Amino acid sequence: MSNIWQILTYAEQIKQLKLQYMSVLMQLDNYNHLLMAVSKRDIPHLQQIINIALCNGASIHQIVNKLEDALGGAYYPWGYDATDLDIATLIYRLGGRQLLFALNQKIAIPSLHTLHTQAVFTIITPTIGTICNKHFDNKDWLVK
Repeated sequence: MSNIWQILTYAEQIKQLKLQYMSVLMQLDNYNHLLMAVSKRDIPHLQQIINIALCNGASIHQIVNKLEDALGGAYYPWGYDATDLDIATLIYRLGGRQLLFALNQKIAIPSLHTLHTQAVFTIITPTIGTICNKHFDNKDWLVK
């Protein structure tokens, strides 16, 4: 009778070990899928997608699904970080509206409208001579 209990106990231990190893293998498979999704193509806003997903408590499997959606064009992350705004400002200052529009369409950088709403544009007016109080009375120096 004790042999039967021992066999049942061993069977239960084997079952528990299989479940543990299956869980570990499933996690490794999810990480493998994540790496494959990242290495396939250039995913727009990759860092932003992963950061948002991690902040929302998403699992690796959910992150992989979100990246696959982004690859397929079904998911577009919203929002831009400071670097995106700086790059768009530089492009606008050096290349103008048309270059900014073209790159906005191709590499998903902020548009001119987004720049005007989220960034501060400072107008610097050069002057000859010393600065007087009358220069400050003119409202042209204010940020628009």
